[in-house]
Amino acid sequence: MPALQAETMVPPLSIAGLLHSRWGVQTLRTALELKVFGVLADLPLTASQVATRLNLNEKATLLLLNALASMEFLRKKGEQFELTEVSKLHLLPDSPVYFGNYVLEDQVSNAWDQLTETIRQGKPLAEVNTEKTASEFFPQLAANIFPMSYATALSLAQHLKPESLSGEPRVLDIGAGSGAWSIPLAEANRKLKVDALDFEPVFVTTRRFTTRHKVAEQYGYLSGSWQEVDLSPQHYDIVILGHLLHSEGREQSAKLLKKVHETLKPGGLLVVAEFLSNEESTAPVFAQLFALNMLLHTTEGCVFTVNQLTEMLTEAGFGEPTRVSLPFFEKESPVMTARKA
Repeated sequence: MPALQAETMVPPLSIAGLLHSRWGVQTLRTALELKVFGVLADLPLTASQVATRLNLNEKATLLLLNALASMEFLRKKGEQFELTEVSKLHLLPDSPVYFGNYVLEDQVSNAWDQLTETIRQGKPLAEVNTEKTASEFFPQLAANIFPMSYATALSLAQHLKPESLSGEPRVLDIGAGSGAWSIPLAEANRKLKVDALDFEPVFVTTRRFTTRHKVAEQYGYLSGSWQEVDLSPQHYDIVILGHLLHSEGREQSAKLLKKVHETLKPGGLLVVAEFLSNEESTAPVFAQLFALNMLLHTTEGCVFTVNQLTEMLTEAGFGEPTRVSLPFFEKESPVMTARKA
């Protein structure tokens, strides 16, 4: 190995940053466990005041609050700390879009501990998308990730303008989970009817969120897997596939898209939410990590590129495949739409 030279010595900053990201995760978890965000909900406080109210060590509390401010979960003004907009929305337990349960209950870390062995074998040590395991795994996961999907779906509903649909439009939400992708449509048009399709145990979560958002009376339920449930032809105005195709894999996804095409009315709209990859499968980072997540949890699960999904939509008979531009995502929108001719 040649002698190391200062001008060519690249510090391992990217490696260290990745390793140290675990510190940030634990910092956020600790703040949630100690109820730091809740004590700051009503007014700004100093570290001393936070420590007193929560019975914590003052010096340690200051270090924690400074770290949270560095990650933009808190804002520091002089000696006082206050919540940021993200914290007000997603880190207060009484918020309807509280994301803290997902942070605290991390359901997938155990599987990631098995990544080395999974890479050796090329298959998951345990699957989550069979009916038995899905019934155990998805009700809580669906509830925990509701804020992430709902925030995006809310922007999507603003784009789709479901309030402009006449009559009593019908929506099919396949793999509905919490209903996060269809609830904003129901909220925007009170005449709209939604059929949620999922495994029966998941509907406990669906009903919880539809009730919370005051749209429960607009929902009906189709119990079972999409392969088993018979769908009426030309019945729906909109069909939603909210983060479902990635767990099915290419072959089953192609079959599902054809089934969806048959159940849509002429001119009906398909909405697909997915973590989409670039064509080289090198970006964005989360999509590539999610592909590994699919390997850890499913046999055929995958992440699609935009061109792959466009090709599948076209083969299923859809026209106008479009990647929808949404706020906050820039060029990495997770939503595509297509129409039945």
